[in-house]
Amino acid sequence: MILSLSAEIEALAFAIDPAIVDYAGLGPVFTTTTKPDHKPAFGFQGLLRLVKACPVPAVAIGRLNSDHVRDVFANGTDGLAVVSAICGTSNPEFSARRISENIRESRA
Repeated sequence: MILSLSAEIEALAFAIDPAIVDYAGLGPVFTTTTKPDHKPAFGFQGLLRLVKACPVPAVAIGRLNSDHVRDVFANGTDGLAVVSAICGTSNPEFSARRISENIRESRA
């Protein structure tokens, strides 16, 4: 079993127990309609603060797309979660491939 937890503020990220939680979703980086009751978006500067506070691997969340991949990794996360960047497009396969290619390039 893999257990994840979302954190929207530094105090929550800092309080994550690595003995229980495998990774954290940190966000929202940008305002998203996927989770309408989220806290205010905090951008990449906020993401960096949460990554520094988080004791487990981190995945950025919150209206991210292929154009954000480099910034996501530059701010110390281990990955990014996407929904609308794939499901909300007219060509989900193309969008998924583009995100995958950008991830590969960012990790090289």
